[in-house]
Amino acid sequence: IYQQLGRYFGFALSIANNYLNPEVIILNIDGVQQQILYEEISRIVKAVSFDPDVQIVISKALSEMKAIGAAMIISEKAVLTL
Repeated sequence: IYQQLGRYFGFALSIANNYLNPEVIILNIDGVQQQILYEEISRIVKAVSFDPDVQIVISKALSEMKAIGAAMIISEKAVLTL
């Protein structure tokens, strides 16, 4: 199922890549199946895109974003209870 998800997401990113022509596509994926998704997305984007040389990288900031999001929720609740 993760390979199929990666395939569909790869086709969607190929369309975006063809319209926007970015130099880099940054993926924000996490979890056990990260490598399967990344490989399938990369394979499809490179096969279908007009620019197969686009860089596809995985963001290293996912865990930091989770912590920042949690801190923002807590601070918002603290302000609303004042």
